[in-house]
Order: sequence, then structure tokens, then C-alpha cells
Amino acid sequence: MNLLYVCTYNIERSIAAEIITKQQAERAGLELNVSSAALQIPTSPRIKSEMIIALKRLGYKAPDYRPRKLTLQDIAESDLILCFDQQHKKTFEEMANRPVQTLSEYVSWMPRDIKEPAHYLRTPVKPSVFIPLICLLTNTKDSTLFENVLDVYQKTAKKIERHVDKLIIRLLKERTKSVQHPQSGNTQACSTAKH
Repeated sequence: MNLLYVCTYNIERSIAAEIITKQQAERAGLELNVSSAALQIPTSPRIKSEMIIALKRLGYKAPDYRPRKLTLQDIAESDLILCFDQQHKKTFEEMANRPVQTLSEYVSWMPRDIKEPAHYLRTPVKPSVFIPLICLLTNTKDSTLFENVLDVYQKTAKKIERHVDKLIIRLLKERTKSVQHPQSGNTQACSTAKH
């Protein structure tokens, strides 16, 4: 099965999901081709360093990875496409002209969006006057403006990991069914993958 994760820039959620899924599938002995891509042109030449730290804290190897933009070939070659929130789902379904699910919808009976880490960041109570001023003048963002950066990235990575745990279990069950009932199992696996 070819599994594709999609998010906005392919520097946080989708690449974290790719890394976690590849390593979990390997441990489970599940043959799964996993990739990820961005809906928009990536804003960075690499995965966010905060996400690399979060993944390492959870015990995952974070390889040197170059974010990439989604192509029509990616869509055509994918059996299962998963995104992370309803906004992406709507955008992507229009682009791909096929049904798409969020990771949460695919594995949970009570789905909730997995938002970008920036959604949960909060500024310190007493921010330094100079850092925001420098950022404003240079038109940049500085993660030191936020007090809970690494915690937020780790929580996001952990949330993705919990969903991937369920994904791997679901795919292993589907593989078992297809081995036990080759004709009906393959039909079910195909229909499930396209939803």
C-alpha cells in the first residue's frame, strides 16, 4: 500500500507522521510505502528543528529530510491519502478530485483535528521589548518569543504517534483479513483505502 500524508508546508505534521509511520510499520513487519508532501511550496529547506527534537525525545530517528510540494503523480500513486484537519481535507479533495480523510477520521470513531503546533503556542507573560521589535524590523519570527515551544511540538508529535499506533493496528487487521479471506479481504482493503 502507498500511503501519503499531506499538510500545509511538509515541515511539521506530515513529515512527523511519515517518520513515525515508517518506523512503526517496520517494527510491526508491515509492508507500507509512506511519503509526505506539502499543499503549498515549503517555506523551509528542512523539517522544523523543534519537530526533530520532539521526535528524538519520543525515540524516533529523524533523517535529513527535504520538504516537497505535492504533485499529481503523488496523488495518482497513492492508495491512501491522509491529512490532519478539516480545512486541508476540503482543499485537498477539490485538488485531488477524490475522497480524503484526516488521520484522526481514519482511525477514530471520535475524530479531532491535529492542528499545527503554532496554533497552541502562547507568548510569555512578560515578553522582552527588544525581541519583538527586532523581529518586526527584520520581518522574521523567533520561537524564543514563546514559552512552551518544545512542549507543544512534543505534544503534537505524541498525538500523531497515538493515531499512527491505531493506523498500524487497523492495517495489520486488514492484512490478516485479506490473508484469511483473499477475495473479500482484497475488496475490503481497496475500498477502505479509497475512503
